[in-house]
Amino acid sequence: MAKEPNRLLRVIVPLVVFVVCGGIIFYSVMRNSTAKPAPAPVVDAAKPDAAKPIASTTPPATVPATTTPTTTPPTPSATAAGVPAPTTPSMSAAPAAPVPTPPPGTTYSAKTYAYTGYDPIGSVTPKDKGGTFELEVRFSPVGAGIERLALANHFEDVAKTTPEVLQFFRPVRGEPLGTRRGLAAFAAEKVELNEQPVLLWLTPDEKTTFWKQVSPGKFEATIVDGSGAEVLKVTRTWELKPGSYEVALHQEIEVPSGGAAANVRWSQFGPVSPPVGAMRYGGDARRVRFGFMLPSTIGQAQTVTANDRAASFMTHPDAIGTKAGDVPNAVIPRWNVKTLWPNADSTGSKLVLSWTAMTNRYYTVAMYPLAAANPAAQPGMDRPFTLAEKVDRLAIPTADATWEKTYADVALRLTTPVLKPEPGKPADVSMGIYAGPTSPHVIDTQPTAFGAGLAQIVIYTFGGPCSFCTFQIVSQTLHDVLEFLQGHVVFDWAISIMLLVVCVRTILHPVTRWSQRRMYFVSKEMAKIAPKMKLIQDKYKDDPVKLREEQGRMMAEHSGAYMGMALGCIPAFLQTPVWIGLSAMIGFAFELHHQPAFFGIFQRISPSWTFLSDLSAPDRFIPLPAFNIPLLSGFLGTIDGINLLPLVLGVVFFIQQKYLQPPQATTMTPEQEQQQKIMKVMTVVMFPLMMYNAPAGLALYFTTNSTLGIIESKWIRRKAEEEYKEIEAVKAAKMATRASGVGGSMWDRKEKIGKPQGFMAKLRAMAEEAQKQRELAAKRKKK
Repeated sequence: MAKEPNRLLRVIVPLVVFVVCGGIIFYSVMRNSTAKPAPAPVVDAAKPDAAKPIASTTPPATVPATTTPTTTPPTPSATAAGVPAPTTPSMSAAPAAPVPTPPPGTTYSAKTYAYTGYDPIGSVTPKDKGGTFELEVRFSPVGAGIERLALANHFEDVAKTTPEVLQFFRPVRGEPLGTRRGLAAFAAEKVELNEQPVLLWLTPDEKTTFWKQVSPGKFEATIVDGSGAEVLKVTRTWELKPGSYEVALHQEIEVPSGGAAANVRWSQFGPVSPPVGAMRYGGDARRVRFGFMLPSTIGQAQTVTANDRAASFMTHPDAIGTKAGDVPNAVIPRWNVKTLWPNADSTGSKLVLSWTAMTNRYYTVAMYPLAAANPAAQPGMDRPFTLAEKVDRLAIPTADATWEKTYADVALRLTTPVLKPEPGKPADVSMGIYAGPTSPHVIDTQPTAFGAGLAQIVIYTFGGPCSFCTFQIVSQTLHDVLEFLQGHVVFDWAISIMLLVVCVRTILHPVTRWSQRRMYFVSKEMAKIAPKMKLIQDKYKDDPVKLREEQGRMMAEHSGAYMGMALGCIPAFLQTPVWIGLSAMIGFAFELHHQPAFFGIFQRISPSWTFLSDLSAPDRFIPLPAFNIPLLSGFLGTIDGINLLPLVLGVVFFIQQKYLQPPQATTMTPEQEQQQKIMKVMTVVMFPLMMYNAPAGLALYFTTNSTLGIIESKWIRRKAEEEYKEIEAVKAAKMATRASGVGGSMWDRKEKIGKPQGFMAKLRAMAEEAQKQRELAAKRKKK
């Protein structure tokens, strides 16, 4: 008869698990969704909520369109806590300086110029075709910003037909193709002259712009008073060197010689929504990220640190502000802005901003201080981003009509402290821009980005409630080992992943062997206990109280066996951080992006065969037209092929359960047998289904891991069986010796006699033993 289930444990254990897991999830969600002062130097600078992706990745052409000029209300001044004041002679902060008072009726405006198109800088010609640039930047008449920024040697597909576009003009939803109403990356927004805002973004008509192109990449804007006299000139010069992912944006605000000193505040945009890429395992991976330093007053080295709790990129308007009526007097329809820096965390910990960026799964677009590059200097030392007194997030209704209006295209907006340029001495508001792979090897080759500590942006985590359990030390270690195997041992990423499995299993083999051996021995011992438990169940089946007492007594007597069953789960707990860290590492490692498996052997067989052509994407054994499955695609993403590796993984799980299932220690009830069958089916079917659209590199890891696990378990079980038989044989020999009472050791004789119960019992046992010896002596004499 089967063992009576312990109903108390059935209630207590799920309750404890539920409370613990619920507490962890609640803590993680609150940690990633609330901003409060923190004494530690880790800050989650931006926490927008997740939202739907932007499907369009092709930049629309820019055709001038008519707009209505509107004056943007002035932005109130705010000084970031812990950000030191600018010390550059040409850009001095002047919070206490009196604001020059213009004559009554004086107004300022920016001159307009005819727009006939701008010349780009850089090129998208790849290296294998003679190209020397890594980027091409095309400019927009909207604030002399970026119309399109494309990479020359990185592509959207493995066929290398379409260059990867990281930044492009984001139009307002509902506007016709080619509109100017939208967001241009790094566009100038306005300059506040003596607290009067002067728009430098959109002009009143479609044929003009505020920016005159002096030469490719160099633009000028002129601000005049009511009489037409020049009072301020703004110059923007975009500099791009061959072979570099960095763009130096030199910006100067100059008062003409003989002019009057003025207080100015500069406002411009930063990165805009990068392309979301293929929506697969893990969802939208775009993030808003910040790098920061501790203030020097604490006495610690100013080394840049990045928030590793990356916030979701897209956001619902409730997280930005009210959407009702949009922002009054806005140049384009937009929702209220949200200040991302400074925030409660940065103010409470007195952090100093070093850089800010937007990222997607594999690429980064960042802005940081532009200073003389010193490769020998420690990254982040004395490199505060003093130009950014405040960083806001501005959102407009998305340009993609397939999504609701409650989702947005996003841009960062930077506002400087109050500056006071003297006549003939321009204020410098320059910055560096990095647009390229999210890879430390690439970033460290860019002098200015390296000096700003931008390499700290490389983290491997899916974010959300489980971000705290993605230990970066595990992910980084696995990444380093994988890179070493690929670069120095096998020279192929797929084989390196398989060797990584061997390394991990070898390190954990002692624990795995100890655990499985213990589980085998425990199962044998539990099989011996089973008849006793059955007798107890039969004897007390009509007395539940007595049955529980006897079962508890039996479990207490054999607690070692039950404890052994629990300790057998140790290897699974040890491997869980490895699995989580590895999943995040393979999902975000740029080095695996567009890398084929096994030296591209399948593409050598047929160039058009996409099977394992990209380890960062599903294996696509048989390509199919993209389609979505209701409910499942919300988690898996778009399905575009029949993937082989998850199916192989299901077969491996089936073999593992069918042939390596440990022997059942106790008799189960029909309900327990049914539950076990359901669990087997769930394991064989659900896990491969969850992995169906995962990166091929991750599926390859789990398939190899499960296959080696079968071989390892079979070997361990065979050794355990041999050892168990030897132990049982020794026990049988000892029991035979004890039964004979002759030739046994003192310890065996003690076990045979049993433990005496007090002094009198010892005397009685000694007398009985003496009598036996006398009787044996008498028998020998007679013979």
